[in-house]
Amino acid sequence: GATLTIQTPLSITSQPQPQRVCAGSNVSTSVNVAGTVLSYQWQRDGVNIPGQTTSTLSLTSVTSAQTGYYRCVVSGSSPCGTAQQNTNEVEIFVGSTTTITQQPADVAVSFGSTQNISVGATGLGYGVNNILRYQWYRGTTLLTDNSHYSGTTTDILTIHGIQASDLGNDYFVVVTGVCGTATSNRFAIYQPNVNITGQPQAVSICAGQN
Repeated sequence: GATLTIQTPLSITSQPQPQRVCAGSNVSTSVNVAGTVLSYQWQRDGVNIPGQTTSTLSLTSVTSAQTGYYRCVVSGSSPCGTAQQNTNEVEIFVGSTTTITQQPADVAVSFGSTQNISVGATGLGYGVNNILRYQWYRGTTLLTDNSHYSGTTTDILTIHGIQASDLGNDYFVVVTGVCGTATSNRFAIYQPNVNITGQPQAVSICAGQN
């Protein structure tokens, strides 16, 4: 006799979720579907990903090249409603390790002056604005904003009213992101040597002369 096969229409009940991860991480996200499913095919930026043909997308040791918008194309039985449904596209963003790209440089100063010292860094930051966190130090002392220092938690440290006690070679900055922490080289704040280019000469004068 004839075989009765009951098939139900497709309905996506749970969407994949966006993710922000660090390079080298493993990524997994899934789709849940009600109905008779014949196949799954995951795509990145509209292009099929070979081997990703289950309800779960699994990527290992991802690189920044795999950043993109992912979705799953779910195919079902055509007699029952829509034969194909696509999940929402979700961004998987692969961030780089926190790295200092421009080291703070030694600074020659004069007393009473104001000096800015900057650092350049890249990496996956925090929040929607991708913000890295900065903290400047002198030796083991964490610098804080006051009348003498400003920008102690930004990429530009400002020292106001340079004085003799500011001179030293033990300044540095620590940059923190989602994908790790980077510490700069130590840098110096110094006063340049005064070069004597000529010595005073003996002069003979008569009494009463200037």
